Amino acid sequence: CRGTGGLEDLEALKLNEQQIQAINSDSQSILALGVPGCGKTTVLVERIKVLLQQGASPWEFLVITFTKKAAANLKEKLAAFLDERDLRKMTIGTSHGFCLRVIRQWA
Repeated sequence: CRGTGGLEDLEALKLNEQQIQAINSDSQSILALGVPGCGKTTVLVERIKVLLQQGASPWEFLVITFTKKAAANLKEKLAAFLDERDLRKMTIGTSHGFCLRVIRQWA
């Protein structure tokens, strides 16, 4: 994992209180809902950074988006601080793509 992260980085992103709470949540999972452009991807990327800094392994992540475009955008942003090997260990995609993957693997 490249980059340092930290509170100063969150302040630079100008996140609102709910976004900061989601990023720093003690929960194992979060649900980011909102209109286009409201910062859902940023929250997910920052949440992943926090969890990796806390010792989570890349293979432990399941990140589901609604569209292929959103999944590609998320992967692109994660590639800015993860090496390619770690990024490939994460499961990132659409709900339909994930379900298809499960069916193909276990059917």
